[in-house]
Amino acid sequence: MARGCHGHPAAHLLDDFGGTTCHLTLFHVSGIVRAGYRERETVPGDPSAHGPGSSGGARFVRWRAIVGAALVTASAFGVVFAHRAAQSPPETRFLVLTSPVEAGEALEAHHLGSVAIDLPEAVDAVSTDRSQAVLGRVASHSLQPSELLSESALLDDGRFTVAGETEIAISVDPARTPVGQFATGDRVTVLSTSEAGTTELAAGARVTRIDGDEEDASIGASAQLRIGLALADIDEARAVVDAAVSEELTIVLSGPGTDEAP
Repeated sequence: MARGCHGHPAAHLLDDFGGTTCHLTLFHVSGIVRAGYRERETVPGDPSAHGPGSSGGARFVRWRAIVGAALVTASAFGVVFAHRAAQSPPETRFLVLTSPVEAGEALEAHHLGSVAIDLPEAVDAVSTDRSQAVLGRVASHSLQPSELLSESALLDDGRFTVAGETEIAISVDPARTPVGQFATGDRVTVLSTSEAGTTELAAGARVTRIDGDEEDASIGASAQLRIGLALADIDEARAVVDAAVSEELTIVLSGPGTDEAP
């Protein structure tokens, strides 16, 4: 038995290594003492020189430990970053209803609040930076408190902002219309001409649409120019519709500040 190996409880494990000087090494792992050995002298060409106790094996174990430690560290950083991302408050605020809004009612500032929330881009929601753009627009259906405000819940700017306003679409002869001289939002006067003369049907009608597509459906489909009009009430709308079927319509554009057509 080699010097330094006698008297240790694990010395009998080394009997098979007679002649080889050995050194006992104690490893303490989780409170358990274990015995091991490493060779102090080797014989050239001995295959055991490349065994667990060789420098090559030690380098392999050392690199494996380094790689393992790096993976553990990377995982720890990943967990920390994920936690911080989850704890970061949302940066974008969206408009939310704080009181009921009925269909046809114009949106006002007291109807709205805001909430910070993360939403996918596909979600139809109005952010607070567009709050001024939605004030005054009319709700297309009833809205309830705590509901996120969406663009689809509002009519286009200027539509049905006056109580009782009625929209119609008519077809008119481009030769009897100042094409290119008025645009959506302008106020116009609608005249009708028959054998009895010319009559004013609607003054101050607001233009909601101008379209020359012949495939669009409208009253009086024989003409080429389609115009959408917002009229004061249903009676005025009825008068224009009747005239569009049996009489010639003319659109008159009045100058700024003119209440009636000349």
